[in-house]
Amino acid sequence: MFPSDKDRPIDALDANEDMPIDALDAMYEDAALAAADDPSQITEEDRVWAEGMRRRMLARIAEVRRSLLPKHVKSVVAPPIRAAYLAMNRDQLIAKLEELAHRMGNTLQIAHRKLSELSDNDLRRLLETLDAEPREP
Repeated sequence: MFPSDKDRPIDALDANEDMPIDALDAMYEDAALAAADDPSQITEEDRVWAEGMRRRMLARIAEVRRSLLPKHVKSVVAPPIRAAYLAMNRDQLIAKLEELAHRMGNTLQIAHRKLSELSDNDLRRLLETLDAEPREP
């Protein structure tokens, strides 16, 4: 009846025939644009579906990221924090960090710029990581 699929209207598809992907894409785009223009058309069912889709996509992204990690990673246990650091209060810990930073010059970069937001134990672990002095036995 139609010389080519290009000339055939979409509603002329047989029930057993797959819809051309271009037509399906156009329909989805039109529906999305219509919903974006009038948010009142979005139902609670739509919101639940969208939240479920978001969760499935985040789970799939996490799965793909995990698959990109090396299969066998040797865990490294952090050494215990030195007793000298455990005995320090917050002001002393920050003063020690500033001393180390001054001593190391421009070679030290701490990713966390607001040390005030770190816990005392985070400051101790940071000091332990940075301090190259030999540990006491």
